[in-house]
Amino acid sequence: MIPWPGRRSAIGDVIISLLDDKSRVAEDVFGWSRSTAELGMNEFRTKILCVNDLSNRRKPKAENKEAKLLVDIVEIMEPHSQSESRLRTTLLYTNMTAKAVYNALMLTRHGRSRGLEPVKTLDHDMRMNEKLIPGGILEPVSDRAFLFFTDSYKTSDFMDDGFFL
Repeated sequence: MIPWPGRRSAIGDVIISLLDDKSRVAEDVFGWSRSTAELGMNEFRTKILCVNDLSNRRKPKAENKEAKLLVDIVEIMEPHSQSESRLRTTLLYTNMTAKAVYNALMLTRHGRSRGLEPVKTLDHDMRMNEKLIPGGILEPVSDRAFLFFTDSYKTSDFMDDGFFL
């Protein structure tokens, strides 16, 4: 792949020699951005290459934006982590998914924002993706009622979950 300065210069050469310096036509015919085409034409004419500073275009890491975030993630994942069976490395392994860590982070905030500006939070129901279905058992002999919630629908598994609670 040709680096960008060389690529822009080649684009400028094509536009000057084939399209009579018309960057709008190059946009329609080749799909090149008009600003890139004009910059390429200028680079080709003057033989001065523009240098891109791509290092400042990166999205900053979340750990750098919020200092306590990494500490919170470690607190959540450490109880669920284990070492390698042969103890060859000091790395810990976990079977937690990123979604599970994210959901745990949302629940550990206790309604407080991690950012500088407060955001609207849900105090009562965090609206997690999991829906709980209520179920109940009434014992007529002892006149006791049991209420339970599971994530399966009212099937035999649903009732079985209720009996083992």
